[in-house]
Amino acid sequence: MYKLVDQGPLSNPDLAIVAKKVPKAVICLISALDFHEMTTEIPHQVHIALPGTSRDPQLDHPPLRCTAFPERVSQKA
Repeated sequence: MYKLVDQGPLSNPDLAIVAKKVPKAVICLISALDFHEMTTEIPHQVHIALPGTSRDPQLDHPPLRCTAFPERVSQKA
Protein backbone atom coordinates (compact mmCIF):
# COMPACT_ATOMS: atom_id res chain seq x y z
CA MET A 1 0.00 0.00 0.00
CA TYR A 2 1.21 3.46 -0.86
CA LYS A 3 0.04 6.97 -0.06
CA LEU A 4 0.94 10.39 -1.38
CA VAL A 5 3.85 12.06 0.38
CA ASP A 6 1.99 15.34 0.90
CA GLN A 7 -0.90 13.58 2.68
CA GLY A 8 -0.88 13.30 6.46
CA PRO A 9 -0.48 10.00 8.27
CA LEU A 10 -3.38 7.55 8.19
CA SER A 11 -5.27 7.33 11.47
CA ASN A 12 -5.92 3.57 11.07
CA PRO A 13 -3.43 2.18 8.53
CA ASP A 14 -4.15 -1.48 9.40
CA LEU A 15 -7.86 -1.00 8.70
CA ALA A 16 -7.08 0.73 5.41
CA ILE A 17 -4.87 -2.18 4.32
CA VAL A 18 -7.54 -4.76 5.20
CA ALA A 19 -10.30 -2.74 3.49
CA LYS A 20 -8.24 -2.56 0.29
CA LYS A 21 -6.96 -6.15 0.25
CA VAL A 22 -10.08 -7.94 1.55
CA PRO A 23 -13.06 -6.09 0.01
CA LYS A 24 -15.69 -8.57 1.33
CA ALA A 25 -14.52 -8.08 4.93
CA VAL A 26 -16.51 -6.14 7.49
CA ILE A 27 -14.55 -4.69 10.41
CA CYS A 28 -16.12 -6.04 13.59
CA LEU A 29 -15.78 -6.68 17.31
CA ILE A 30 -12.92 -4.93 19.14
CA SER A 31 -11.57 -3.39 15.91
CA ALA A 32 -14.90 -1.68 15.23
CA LEU A 33 -15.18 -0.50 18.83
CA ASP A 34 -11.65 0.90 18.65
CA PHE A 35 -12.37 2.67 15.33
CA HIS A 36 -15.43 4.36 16.85
CA GLU A 37 -13.50 5.17 20.05
CA MET A 38 -15.89 3.10 22.18
CA THR A 39 -13.25 1.08 24.04
CA THR A 40 -9.93 1.58 25.75
CA GLU A 41 -8.74 -1.85 24.60
CA ILE A 42 -6.13 -1.84 21.85
CA PRO A 43 -6.76 -4.67 19.37
CA HIS A 44 -3.71 -6.78 18.59
CA GLN A 45 -5.37 -8.12 15.45
CA VAL A 46 -7.83 -6.68 12.95
CA HIS A 47 -11.14 -8.43 13.60
CA ILE A 48 -13.13 -9.01 10.42
CA ALA A 49 -16.34 -10.79 9.49
CA LEU A 50 -16.56 -12.68 6.21
CA PRO A 51 -19.38 -14.51 4.44
CA GLY A 52 -19.52 -18.13 5.60
CA THR A 53 -18.42 -19.43 2.20
CA SER A 54 -15.27 -17.27 2.02
CA ARG A 55 -11.80 -18.53 2.78
CA ASP A 56 -9.73 -16.73 5.38
CA PRO A 57 -7.40 -14.26 3.64
CA GLN A 58 -3.66 -14.77 3.93
CA LEU A 59 -1.94 -11.46 4.70
CA ASP A 60 1.56 -11.00 6.05
CA HIS A 61 0.47 -7.83 7.81
CA PRO A 62 -1.66 -6.89 9.70
CA PRO A 63 -2.60 -9.97 11.73
CA LEU A 64 -6.25 -10.92 11.20
CA ARG A 65 -8.91 -12.57 13.33
CA CYS A 66 -11.60 -13.88 10.97
CA THR A 67 -15.16 -14.72 11.90
CA ALA A 68 -17.52 -16.38 9.42
CA PHE A 69 -21.14 -15.24 9.28
CA PRO A 70 -23.88 -16.74 7.12
CA GLU A 71 -24.98 -14.78 4.08
CA ARG A 72 -27.85 -12.39 4.68
CA VAL A 73 -31.18 -13.98 3.87
CA SER A 74 -33.67 -11.63 2.24
CA GLN A 75 -37.10 -11.63 3.84
CA LYS A 76 -39.99 -12.35 1.52
CA ALA A 77 -43.28 -10.61 2.21
